Amino acid sequence: MITHCYALYQLFRSNIKKPDAAIGFSQGEFTAAAVAESLDFLSILQLVYRLEKIIVNSPKVTDGRMARVVELDREILLKCCEEADPGRKELSVAILFSKDQNVVSGSSGAVERVGRLAKQNGARWVLSLGNGGAFHSPLCKEILNQSTPIFEEYDFRDTEIPVYSCIDGCGSRVGTVIRKKLSNQIAGSIVWDCLIHNLTEQGIDTIIELGPGCSISGNTRIVEPAVKCNWVNNIQDLESILKCIGK
Repeated sequence: MITHCYALYQLFRSNIKKPDAAIGFSQGEFTAAAVAESLDFLSILQLVYRLEKIIVNSPKVTDGRMARVVELDREILLKCCEEADPGRKELSVAILFSKDQNVVSGSSGAVERVGRLAKQNGARWVLSLGNGGAFHSPLCKEILNQSTPIFEEYDFRDTEIPVYSCIDGCGSRVGTVIRKKLSNQIAGSIVWDCLIHNLTEQGIDTIIELGPGCSISGNTRIVEPAVKCNWVNNIQDLESILKCIGK
């Protein structure tokens, strides 16, 4: 995925000016760091490979689940999480999209419990995101402990454009800050609503998403429908957008 995104970006950059900011959803934030030239592409690939090896050997995370809860007030969802996991050791609201649409992540049992409670409290849907793992949850803290020293081996450089972090929604051009936030993202919640609001406050109203998926476009429309999102998955998509902007 990272190679796909980065290759499309290099083609894109040969035709347009440098972007005003770089963002990425979850793992996509690593690509954002490469696009902003905080860390070179090959180093980003090596870093992600090393992190994936840790994740594969973390059964607590890989055996967990994530689920999207639709049309339930976030405050009520947080109370459901507290009831399902009083110690908050197995479960969290992992991705924040809007007041009434968010994602929970944790052990399979905890996600099932909070799903039942959410429906009892009026949620329209609780949509399982499969058994791909419980990312951005308390179960990732062991991974964080192992991965932090790995991140510190890499010299993230200061950048010309800001890289916006998923864990606080704020942009930074400082290499050490980009590295720390990217490292902490592993066990932290994604505040996508905050990130998009911060972008719009900076006058950014258009996002060009590069790569094989359209998660940024779809999730951004939940937060702020007025933001224009363009998805570029292949050369044909790229050519279409370049025609639209007169290139």
